[in-house]
Amino acid sequence: MNDRLRWGVLALGLAAFLPGLRWGLPSQERGELVLPAAERTPAMLERMMKARDAIYEQSGGNPNVELGRKARAGEPLYPNLFRVPENELLLSYSSFLVRSIDPDEQRSLAALAQIRPLRLEFNPHYFVYGGLYLYSLGAWLGLCHVAHAVHLTSDLSFYYRDPGEMARVYLAGRVYTVLFGLAALALLVALGNNLYGSPVGLAAAAIACLTPAVIAQAHLMKPHLPGSFFALVCVAFCLRILSQGPAAGPHSYVGAGLAAGAAMSYNPIFASLCGLSIAFAHFWDVLQNPRRLAARLVDYR
Repeated sequence: MNDRLRWGVLALGLAAFLPGLRWGLPSQERGELVLPAAERTPAMLERMMKARDAIYEQSGGNPNVELGRKARAGEPLYPNLFRVPENELLLSYSSFLVRSIDPDEQRSLAALAQIRPLRLEFNPHYFVYGGLYLYSLGAWLGLCHVAHAVHLTSDLSFYYRDPGEMARVYLAGRVYTVLFGLAALALLVALGNNLYGSPVGLAAAAIACLTPAVIAQAHLMKPHLPGSFFALVCVAFCLRILSQGPAAGPHSYVGAGLAAGAAMSYNPIFASLCGLSIAFAHFWDVLQNPRRLAARLVDYR
């Protein structure tokens, strides 16, 4: 990829991904609408934290799983304690002050809050997203903390008092997503160029930038775009296997497998895409001849 095209792709991605990156983040202004700063007394914040901690303690660290289990069993979703209007109000205050507009974003932070590396406790108690995403996101936020871009603390009252600090954590997580989005665009251009020539790669990246689903995911702290990057890496190795055949060598299969594992460890939804891509690349030379395919399968037995 020449320099002009590289910069063009970067500019295209930044134009699509950066505007509105602060959308829906907590703020002091939003907090004032529901719980003014003057009412966020130490006693009030303590009650809010206790109400929140009680739910996580009761659910084993994952309220979603606990609620699903109770719903299937026909049990009440909450014991009487959580039907007390005051507790419900405290939980609503907590969510409004520190959550973003997308409820899934806070789940990653809640999972990271339960990981304590110094105690060798790495269970996030949340498995909708893969471990590689959660651990790498935690490392990224830790790096941002060291660089003083964000302030990380286990004291939730710090974020209750200043929701803008929590907004900076979300924003750092969204920047993490954008970086992978830009890398995915660059890889998409490279793949298009190698297959069909220069204009096709740039057109593919432009179409991706204009796709509502891509734009939406680029503005959220979620694993879909990072996982897409590793899925594209897997596809790139598969294309090498397709074009070179046995000459591609074992390292191409290893690369495809590692990339597929990384994609699935960001989000399991990539399992089918990556698995089918590897199988298709490996068997393509015999798929056109059923007899050769049968012989190949027999050889593996």
